[in-house]
Amino acid sequence: MDAVREQRTDFFGKVEIWTEAELPRSVEHNANLILRCRRDRSAEDVAEMKRKVGDIAGSVKIGNLVDHSGLPASRAFVALVNLIDDGFIVVVPHKRIGYRATVRRTH
Repeated sequence: MDAVREQRTDFFGKVEIWTEAELPRSVEHNANLILRCRRDRSAEDVAEMKRKVGDIAGSVKIGNLVDHSGLPASRAFVALVNLIDDGFIVVVPHKRIGYRATVRRTH
């Protein structure tokens, strides 16, 4: 960890080491979901959802964003997961990414 910190000071601000027993189930679910959504990424859908999310102040449920996206639900959801992966929006830590999860912009 020290070697990574020396080479990439922007890489992380905090390191936590968890055992399997301590790892919340949501972390594994979210990691798998993000990997699947990376494979299905559509640059156009991500750009559209980024524009829509850019107009929102505060927090909103993913399901509400999907419902008002103008895109088919599955495409809107994949785009939002990609925006989480990109760091443009964040979901409450240790919460399962899904339609009921709340997100907010990071900027």
